[in-house]
Amino acid sequence: MNARIIIKTLGVLAILMGLAIGACWLYSWIVVKTEGGNELNLSAYKALGISAGTIIGIGFLMYLTGIRCKHELLRREAMIIVGLSWISVSLLGALPYWLCEPGLGVFDSIFESVSGFTTTGSTIMNDIEAFPKAILLWRSVTQWLGGIGILVVFVSVLSFLGVGSRSIMQQESSLNISDSGASRIRDVAFTLLKVYLTLTVVCLLGLI
Repeated sequence: MNARIIIKTLGVLAILMGLAIGACWLYSWIVVKTEGGNELNLSAYKALGISAGTIIGIGFLMYLTGIRCKHELLRREAMIIVGLSWISVSLLGALPYWLCEPGLGVFDSIFESVSGFTTTGSTIMNDIEAFPKAILLWRSVTQWLGGIGILVVFVSVLSFLGVGSRSIMQQESSLNISDSGASRIRDVAFTLLKVYLTLTVVCLLGLI
């Protein structure tokens, strides 16, 4: 088993997570500029900024650890990566809930993160409106990512980075892709993304 390629692959996932939180941080900055820097808005701005910076930094260091590793992912390594991926996104996604105000405890934050990425719909928040808008946006983003399956996005990115993605797709998906090459994996991932984005836009227009 090649530990470096596992660390490298999880590092890519951490960077993607950090960028997703960073998008919510930009929204929190807009909220602060338009609605004023009250305590809640500033807490979300700081919490999301610290979370994004920390996660991207950790992910980058993990990626550098195995940057020279060109080894193709094997089935055992893919199984480990899939399992660790769901654990890591749940833990990393809990940071904004824990750091913001009014904030959640460590275990409550993890529960909220797991609930989002697994799209169970459960919440530990007794009064959702008491939380800043940017934190609620992050909560919605975790549910959106969980809906498409964050590993589908992950696989599409890995196919461009030259990291073996077929084994991960086999472990995560029920699709029969055992004989598919990298280009086929990329096509499958992007097809799923296009369908999901289309459904997202349709639902958005319906809500408007």
